[in-house]
Amino acid sequence: MDQKYDFDGWSSRWDEDRIGFHVARPNPFLLQYWHHLDEIKPKRCLVPLCGKSLDLVWLSEKVETVIGVELVEKAVLDFFREQQIIPEIQKNSPFNAYSHQGLKILQGNFFDLNLEVEDSFQAVFDRASLVAIPEELRPDYVHGLTDLMGPGSRLLLICVDYDPSKMSGPPYSVSQNEVKNLFSKKGTLEVLETRNNLEDRMRERGLGLG
Repeated sequence: MDQKYDFDGWSSRWDEDRIGFHVARPNPFLLQYWHHLDEIKPKRCLVPLCGKSLDLVWLSEKVETVIGVELVEKAVLDFFREQQIIPEIQKNSPFNAYSHQGLKILQGNFFDLNLEVEDSFQAVFDRASLVAIPEELRPDYVHGLTDLMGPGSRLLLICVDYDPSKMSGPPYSVSQNEVKNLFSKKGTLEVLETRNNLEDRMRERGLGLG
């Protein structure tokens, strides 16, 4: 496990129920823009740093195989308990795998995921992963992520962009320019939408629209 990756911090968030990033419904951007991924008829979809997201459930109805990756065991256990699913569990290194039919969550450090652990993916949904990664680790994250993406694959990415002097992440501010710098050599980029709005939990932490 990379010592700079804050396992204790994320584990504490789940233990103390400080999970304002969790939304009890599928992500509206996923629903709105799924057709961009569906055009290539993906067989395998990756959801990095998935938590207990209901996006996993929604995607499992669209794609043959959906694989989430989550650092904190409690998040994985909560997901299956709340979905009233008893998963098959395989405890191995570097990941413990919790699976049910075409849905699987790998519990462990995303940075340990590679093509020796899983086959490549045609689709990736990153709703809250890149923005949870500290800046110094993002190049390594993107390198690892894109290595997992097969030829012709597509990524749907959601970021937030704000003045970092007014709030410390996560979620961290990731600008369009940073996304371009991180991904431009990996493929073609397209901005689907930008919005000038903030979640209530971010306003409460001192952010405002300038």
